Amino acid sequence: MDLIRAGKRFRSLDEQPPDGEPRRLRDPVTVEAPADPRREHYLERFRQALSSALESLDARDRTRLQLYYAEERTLAEIGRAVGEHESSVSRHLERVRKELRATVEGLLRAGSSSVNGGSLPTGLDDAQVALCLEYAAEDAAIDLDQLFHAPKPRNLPSPKSKVKP
Repeated sequence: MDLIRAGKRFRSLDEQPPDGEPRRLRDPVTVEAPADPRREHYLERFRQALSSALESLDARDRTRLQLYYAEERTLAEIGRAVGEHESSVSRHLERVRKELRATVEGLLRAGSSSVNGGSLPTGLDDAQVALCLEYAAEDAAIDLDQLFHAPKPRNLPSPKSKVKP
């Protein structure tokens, strides 16, 4: 082994090459993970579970979510629309988000008998549920207007209009 090393030429990294060009390192090879062939399946299961969970909410919670996410209203605008202080709207939205997440996870774990009268196959394990949530967060191709599929509340100023205090 020493004989092989002795025959090799070693150069210092500080030493300039004979042609005067700075030494360049090769570009690191980027390896992309192969796409998950079940990604679309997981996203569809997430959409179905979310739709079912939204349908199970009471009207007031649905209205808060619809105004905040689908119509991009401020907490103050939502508070005026539903007759609450904006801090109450914030607390209710936080509570509903936690409930929705727990409900969606439960529906994904439970499988077919729980969502839309049996339209889903067997339940998912914890790793698959985590993938569903991860893909949904990355994908963001969820049409909130379609999920809420309810007429927009009336008598509210548009999000772009100025509201007088």
